[in-house]
Amino acid sequence: MNKGSAVLETLRTGSEYRRVRSAGNVMRLGPMKVFRDRGAQSGLRVGIVTPRSLGNAVIRNRIKRRLKAAYQLEACGNSVRLDIVVHPAFEAATCNFGELRQYVRKSLTYLAS
Repeated sequence: MNKGSAVLETLRTGSEYRRVRSAGNVMRLGPMKVFRDRGAQSGLRVGIVTPRSLGNAVIRNRIKRRLKAAYQLEACGNSVRLDIVVHPAFEAATCNFGELRQYVRKSLTYLAS
């Protein structure tokens, strides 16, 4: 990670996840569904939900790591204040990182507007 890049914050509690999902702002983009709430106190906070139906723990953790890295790269230098919950589909495990990063970029562009 570059020294100039900001640390990506994550949603921590179940109440934060429920608040974002109940806000009603949702979009389906590629292999993921993204929920948004503008109630963030500071910067971009991301929560990634990977249910067991996506596969075993190795697959679920790989999806989380790749999505977190993509959001980290795309959020660098971005001053957007959002809370986001991401529900990936199984295709997120099989698409390459460049495609995943494009979906993340599109989601941030759309959700920030």
